[in-house]
Amino acid sequence: MDHHYRGRIQVSRGLATVFAVTVMATVATPCSWALVLKPGDPGQTPEITYRYPVVTVPRADVPPAIDGVVGKEEWSRAAQTLPFTAMHSGRLGRDRSVCWFVYSTNALYVAFRFERPAYAGEPQTAGGPDAVWGDDALELFLRPEFGAKWEYNFVLNAKGVRADGRRSGGTFKGWNAEWRGAARQGEHGYEGELMIPFASLGQMSPAPGTAWEFLAVNVRQTPDVEIGCSSHLRHWNATEDFGYLVFGDAATPAIRPVAGPSLSPGEAGIVIEAAGSAANALAVMARLYRSRDPGANYYDTMIANANPLGKQAEGLDREFVPAARVVEETLKDYLTANAWSVTNTLAADRLMRWPFVAAVPVGDYVLHYRVADAATGRLLAGGTTPFRQTPAFVVETTPYLLVARVLEVVCDYSRVEGVVAGAQVTAELVNPTDGR
Repeated sequence: MDHHYRGRIQVSRGLATVFAVTVMATVATPCSWALVLKPGDPGQTPEITYRYPVVTVPRADVPPAIDGVVGKEEWSRAAQTLPFTAMHSGRLGRDRSVCWFVYSTNALYVAFRFERPAYAGEPQTAGGPDAVWGDDALELFLRPEFGAKWEYNFVLNAKGVRADGRRSGGTFKGWNAEWRGAARQGEHGYEGELMIPFASLGQMSPAPGTAWEFLAVNVRQTPDVEIGCSSHLRHWNATEDFGYLVFGDAATPAIRPVAGPSLSPGEAGIVIEAAGSAANALAVMARLYRSRDPGANYYDTMIANANPLGKQAEGLDREFVPAARVVEETLKDYLTANAWSVTNTLAADRLMRWPFVAAVPVGDYVLHYRVADAATGRLLAGGTTPFRQTPAFVVETTPYLLVARVLEVVCDYSRVEGVVAGAQVTAELVNPTDGR
């Protein structure tokens, strides 16, 4: 770096700041690979959770109110996704995005909370339904017919403006459903709620065990574009990359990964929470893997290992490589940093938490978790999050390709011990060759 910055920075909400320096930049080009075969019932192949997330939706006696306020009590029986991964990198996004799901006899209820960078300002909200597709917004895709070549698309921005369509390659915006949505802005981002009647999708109330495909997307347009997804999406039209939404019953516990994978500058893992109206014996496991090759893309490796023409498929007389073989080959590129497994009985109308925490150095990691009914083996939840464990002080750069020699630099010192809102922090960027 030929230029440096030296100055004082005011700590704001979220403990991050932005300044600009001038440098040269290069651009990388992504690529795509073959597919991992998806069974209609994820419980038949639990290893599938290394590629596709599984969320089992409990049935609620009292559904949440759709007012835009994601209240802890009213969503206490809802299942939660893992935090979203960034589509461009396949790793955990910089700002946390999660969704919750619960259903009644008549409708599916969805909540979301999207954090934004501290320097971002208010999310973009153009106003009308026709413009909401270009806003900072939630896009929710639902595919009730597993394996179909189309899905329903619901959009809700931070002001509660909504739109819908039916997508099959392109989105037919002439399709409309009767549904409700509300949202509100908060100090660190925005949140919202949706109620989608099954009848508006031409569906009866799903029987327990029914599996839909789904994808929840944080479409962030400002201050820079980042697409965060509940399931890793290789590209915008890779609709086979959706995750599983499995419908439970009134006795199904709500499984929620409430914290992780990076828990502090020196710790990583996951905190899993379960709550339900009936007693359940639960088998809970989590694995933390460290990459042997820093910078390697977990999903690129996995999808390459799913290629039936690859070396790993030699000796297999079939069109697809089995999921267990794909996972085995992929994890050869990783070291097991820690493994946890426990079986406990969740009492009726109680909440239980399992904190799985390990001390880790800086590096690239993959976290995998899975929860099953210990008595029947029924898969209740599972998924994988690749992430980078970073130092306490992080500097990220974004090149502005249309402005010569200009680079945005974001300093995040939110995890530096002792730094609080209102503090003064001195930061420097220096030339590594001569220290200037």
